[in-house]
Amino acid sequence: MGYIAKGAVRGLSKALDNLVLLTLFVIFLFAGYSLYDSHLVFQAADVTRFETYKPTKEDSLSFNELRAVNPDVISWLTVYDTGIDYPVLRSPHSNDDYLSRNPLGEVQASGSLFLDHRNASDFSDHNTIIFGHHMAGGVMFGDLDRFLEEDFFDIHRYGNLFLAGQNRGLEFYAMLVVDARETNIYRVPSASDDAYRQYLQFIDTHAKFHRETTVTEEDHIVLLSTCSADITNGRYILVGKLLDREVPDPFPKESEDQSLLRRIDVFNWLDTVGLFPIWRWYLGVLLAILITTVLWRLEHHRYRRAKARRAARQSRKPHAKETNP
Repeated sequence: MGYIAKGAVRGLSKALDNLVLLTLFVIFLFAGYSLYDSHLVFQAADVTRFETYKPTKEDSLSFNELRAVNPDVISWLTVYDTGIDYPVLRSPHSNDDYLSRNPLGEVQASGSLFLDHRNASDFSDHNTIIFGHHMAGGVMFGDLDRFLEEDFFDIHRYGNLFLAGQNRGLEFYAMLVVDARETNIYRVPSASDDAYRQYLQFIDTHAKFHRETTVTEEDHIVLLSTCSADITNGRYILVGKLLDREVPDPFPKESEDQSLLRRIDVFNWLDTVGLFPIWRWYLGVLLAILITTVLWRLEHHRYRRAKARRAARQSRKPHAKETNP
């Protein structure tokens, strides 16, 4: 009977070992795939993927080519010395259309920068709201939270909006942190000057940082909105005044290069690894599983030997007592 019980215990122990190894295999497999999939998401949203479509002074044909692919593309937004340098879209139907579709209309988790569908596509409303995902590494609107640093806000004053064939400057003058359900900010004001004055007053009153910039009822403002990573239902909003003139990029080329490196600093090592074929990823995962299995076996063998030594010592103690007079 004792032999049968010991056999059952050994069988149960072996089954548990196999279960642990199977669990480790599934965990590593899932982790490897998740890492690879996350890299693909960030790689697909990187500004370099769409830079061939960016309009320049010398050539705006590439931008028109993008519009030919997707007529919902209406402008191009650049915030100097940040990773924000993307086309802007507007769906006439819903704000959900470009939450998970890129400017080419392809399904993509990082989505696009897009207007509130209630806004006019020519930015003729008093206020125009542009939404974008907050992503790590400065992708999409991931750099908006940098404007919560006062020194960064003070230095980074301008951006550019390419609209209707011309460049127009954006002068950023306020940074807000609000609730996603704040109807005082997430609305298109009526055409009345009084409603717009109240809207501007709300921005001035609730701004975390504010620059002395004159904004009248004749001016148009643009709000860049993204989710907060730290506050439940929180939203970061950078507010800019739309100018009639272009404002040149005040940062030298070297600063742009540094900004690019900063945007991908948490993923830069993946830029090389991500070029590996998929079989190398799985080979790496299997190698990790093999190493973990060997370590597990060694530790388990050490534990069983220690247990056997303790059992041997316990079995000798009664015998020693019996031999004593």
